[in-house]
Amino acid sequence: MRRIDQLFGGARRHSTGPQCGSRLDRWRAWLRQGRHGLRLRLEQERDLLRDMWAQWFWFLLRIPTARVGFGRGPLTWRKRTQCARQHRDLHICLLAPQHRGLPFGPLTAWAINQNSRHCRATLNGGLDQADVIWVYLQDPIDPQLRQRLDELIRHRAKPGAVVVNAPAVYNAFHGLDVFTRLHAAGVRVPRSDFDASDLDQTLVVYKTLGQQGAYKVRERYSGPRQGMAPYEFIETSRPDGTYARYRAHYLFGKLRPSEVIVANHWNACLKHCVQLEYTFTLSADEAEQIRLIAQTLQLQYFAVDFLRRPDGLAVFTDINVYPTIQSPRHRVRARGDFGLWHTFEARGRLGLTAADEGDVWQLFDEALIELIAASASHPPGVTIMQPCGPVRRVGVAG
Repeated sequence: MRRIDQLFGGARRHSTGPQCGSRLDRWRAWLRQGRHGLRLRLEQERDLLRDMWAQWFWFLLRIPTARVGFGRGPLTWRKRTQCARQHRDLHICLLAPQHRGLPFGPLTAWAINQNSRHCRATLNGGLDQADVIWVYLQDPIDPQLRQRLDELIRHRAKPGAVVVNAPAVYNAFHGLDVFTRLHAAGVRVPRSDFDASDLDQTLVVYKTLGQQGAYKVRERYSGPRQGMAPYEFIETSRPDGTYARYRAHYLFGKLRPSEVIVANHWNACLKHCVQLEYTFTLSADEAEQIRLIAQTLQLQYFAVDFLRRPDGLAVFTDINVYPTIQSPRHRVRARGDFGLWHTFEARGRLGLTAADEGDVWQLFDEALIELIAASASHPPGVTIMQPCGPVRRVGVAG
């Protein structure tokens, strides 16, 4: 079974690794990714500029400072200075050199520093003092960037530092055999191998290869098509005629349900979204499936998208080590906030946190503390820096 790209709305990037196409194809994919990253950067700049007035004139407009998120102005500068003076037990270095995509690093570091009680985060800074080195940039990474990341970590990381999503596994979901590996491990993924018995019988989604937001069409399987790949169509329609796609986060060994995209189209994505739901829960089976994904791909952090079949079982369609973490501006403004906000804060700021649900940042802290504490016994799949320098991988992620 082959890897899945952008199935049912997942904004997957086409792999640019050495196993995928000619040098010209890889260059074209890199160029598309660069253009896409530039467009997203410009959109982020636009959002920053639109709410800059709240950063500078909140006192005149009587806007509570707690309503103003990340931006460019005195409120952000003041809050950043206050956080820098506080002592935190753990230092996280978000490692993102030569980044081409949307720069989530500054917002992620900001959100950690504003909300975590035990962790402070820097972007590319303090690598030699970091307890956790979190590779955090747009995937897939090319061989040259992977080599640079390996060298930075090998020569500058202190002994005992834990590496989250190490360079060696960062492109795990972009491998051509990824769905074969996941299927063999017991993870439910869409079928992508078809034969003569499927002709005019099996409903599939044909998706254009190698493009962002690629064209898709749903129809009966009619055989191979040039430039397109077929994937089993997963029925997700609800009684009211809408479709749903679920997202959860794997946080260093702990799980967090994120949101549900409810769409008026079988391709459940933001383009067709009619509602976002934040209150779903993960079943025990779904939690076990996500842990299997982490174990198989040796990842410590990712977002995973899945669909629920009519029988209630989940089918996993997308894994993202660099998911979107910036809440859409129109939703931020609708709840009365300004500036940029991390998606982890959406549920709490909407007042949707259940009485028995812990704070997401408390979960974040607990997960990292447990990961670091367990590193002393060399847990499976965790990359730990050794005194001699090189990265050591042990078994599979757990």
